[in-house]
Amino acid sequence: MVPSIPDYQKYSDEVLAPKLDPEVLKEIMFYEDKEDYTNARYMELVVNNYYTEHIIRLPVAEWPEPLKQKF
Repeated sequence: MVPSIPDYQKYSDEVLAPKLDPEVLKEIMFYEDKEDYTNARYMELVVNNYYTEHIIRLPVAEWPEPLKQKF
């Protein structure tokens, strides 16, 4: 784990993001560049590709019910 948000952002940009499918990353960056974080497509990409690989580390179908409700 990293000690700060800026450190995590750097780790995410340099280590985690490059592990994503390049087309998925390109589309995520499209929405992030526009700061369109509430876009349904952006959320779909992040939840199904980034969260399941790097944050929660479970397929969405296996998430506990309280977690599913939050998303």
